[in-house]
Amino acid sequence: MPRGWRAGSAGTPDRPALRDIAVEGRLRTVGLAATLADARISVDGNRAEGVISARADLPRPQVRATLAFDTLDIAPYQAAMADLSRDLVVDQSLLGRLDLDLRASAQSVSTGLGPLSGVGATLLMKNGRFDAELGEMHAFGGDGTLLVRGTSDADGLDVSARFGMTDMTADAVGPAFGVSALQKGRLSLTADARAQGRTLGALIRGFNGRARVDVRDLAVAGAEPLSTFTQFRTVAMRLPSTGRVSSFDRATVDLAFDRSKARIDRLQADGAAMALKLAGSADFATGWLDLVGTVAPRARATAALAGAVVAEVPLRIAGSITSPEALPIQPTSELPKSELGTNSVPVGVALPAVAMPEAPAMGAALPIPR
Repeated sequence: MPRGWRAGSAGTPDRPALRDIAVEGRLRTVGLAATLADARISVDGNRAEGVISARADLPRPQVRATLAFDTLDIAPYQAAMADLSRDLVVDQSLLGRLDLDLRASAQSVSTGLGPLSGVGATLLMKNGRFDAELGEMHAFGGDGTLLVRGTSDADGLDVSARFGMTDMTADAVGPAFGVSALQKGRLSLTADARAQGRTLGALIRGFNGRARVDVRDLAVAGAEPLSTFTQFRTVAMRLPSTGRVSSFDRATVDLAFDRSKARIDRLQADGAAMALKLAGSADFATGWLDLVGTVAPRARATAALAGAVVAEVPLRIAGSITSPEALPIQPTSELPKSELGTNSVPVGVALPAVAMPEAPAMGAALPIPR
């Protein structure tokens, strides 16, 4: 029996395929069972060691593998995988005809979004269902897990997913997603989603569910929306002098998503300079964001007023997700006067009705609601 096996396939510079695959090890067979011990695998320079076994003497054929990578670079294949997934039909009958138990680990993984480290992954397929899990994953300075489960039904595959990341750093997350305004902070993300479809592309594009983002000690560049509004000048002058960077002790985002669109039920941020309460929508396909709510500067005139909310000013934030603009809804002269002599609205004030225009073409001037 040959000790090693090598195969290759053609690829193009912009859509590389698996071009160089080599497998070596000690092959041992007993009847319809085979084990490749001390397996050494190389796929385009990504090397792994482990054990691979297969059995065909069971009611369903069984394949098991445990592989350990030192480094794994999947970035060159991501574009090709995206193209393949669009129309790749998932063979539902395979779930009932084959049992899989695949386990892999990697010290470091290179992806298009950034590096991962300490990755441990498992794929189990048995009795017509599958479980795929990233039980360990270190990325963007934090730790995460991903669990995907699927079953077969008349409409194709029914897939559910649960994702969680904790303690990510804002200065690592921001550049990866093109949001340069995030200066610092610690982020946590949880999401639950579900999708149905017959093709891999339909499953990936069809996820809907809910997500929550919690942030603490956040610093955002250019987040002084009141300081540029002349009609808010009496309020803006009471803001602490923080330059072009605003700090928030904590921030929370709750949203529901369906495919590429999201309904933002709550975006709330509290800091020494201001408090934000917003809600609205986002379209990740077009990169459009539209939020309406209030911004409340905090008083610092006297020690007795330190930290107190003195006003809630209606506000709209709209435009590109990576660089939205803050737009006033109405001038402060229309707000009632408080006992302190400043424009003030009680916390939880009802917002004036604002017609939501259609998203303009990217780069177009944003309309200011009247």
